This record gives sequence, structure tokens and C-alpha cells, in this order.
Amino acid sequence: MLATRPPPKQSSSKPSKKYTPNLIPCRINYTAPIKIEKRYWNPKLTKNAKGKEELVAYFRGRRLIGRKVKVPEGWRGVVLRVGEEIMPRESIVEDERLGDEDEEGDDGEEREVETKMVDEEGTFDDLTVWGHECLVDASGDMVVRGIEEWMGWAGAIHGCNDENNMEDEKSN
Repeated sequence: MLATRPPPKQSSSKPSKKYTPNLIPCRINYTAPIKIEKRYWNPKLTKNAKGKEELVAYFRGRRLIGRKVKVPEGWRGVVLRVGEEIMPRESIVEDERLGDEDEEGDDGEEREVETKMVDEEGTFDDLTVWGHECLVDASGDMVVRGIEEWMGWAGAIHGCNDENNMEDEKSN
């Protein structure tokens, strides 16, 4: 499990670092920071054959076309880093609604759930989703569709819809 730690209070003169995440259609088996040179990753805004502007980059000789996905109003895009620090057991609030089978091991004893702390590294206002030779379509791309659906579900679960609340009160 993961637990987020609030970012340290920063002075107004030092805002958090801004990032632009890029979701590229390949797997890179490397998770540490690297120094990226312009000759390897240099996205450019160009005009296509139809005269429309598109974001184009080349990765290992393959042409990628990017689509910017904005973080919706009222949401915050954050870059997180999972640390090695484990949350102390005393600060973990036990959820009594969970069934015994979720927290018990094979021998019937309660399982210890390790909760690692996650720190905020920076923020982003949009991310770029790249497709091979074509613009990524929200209805066809699993990542874009997943992001949009997740935000919709999270808004429905955590949001407050005043119209529905008013209608419920009127019907009572």
C-alpha cells in the first residue's frame, strides 16, 4: 500500500518543479533518472499534410504523434516518488469494515500490510500521450480512456452534486 505525505510548506518564491509527463507506446526497462539529450528526444510542433498542427517526435527511428491531455479544472497532476520509508504501524488506521479474509493469512493470523510513504516531486498541468504514426484517439487508446474514466469515477465518488441532493431532499 502507499500513503502520500503532504508536500513541505514552500515559500511563494520557490514553487514546486513543473513536469510534462510523456506516455510513449513502448516499454523501457529502466526506472532511474537519465540526462535526455535533444538529439534523442526533441518533440516539435509541425504541420501535417492537411495543414493541421501536430506534435511530432522520433524515438529510435520511429515517428510518434502526440496528443496533449489537460488536467481538468479542480484537479492537480502530481509526480510522486515511492520511498523506502515505511509508515509506522501506530499511524495506520484500521478499517473495521474489511472482512477477516482480506487481512488474514493462511494460518488465520492477521497479515501485516506494509505501507510505504510517497513524496511529491513536482506537478504538471498536462501530459502528452504518443501514438505510432497517428494521433491517439481517446475512444481507442486504453491510456487516455483510462485516465478520463478514472477522473470521471473519482469525481462521482468524491464529488458533491448539489442538483441531486436538492432533488433527494424534495422527494423526502
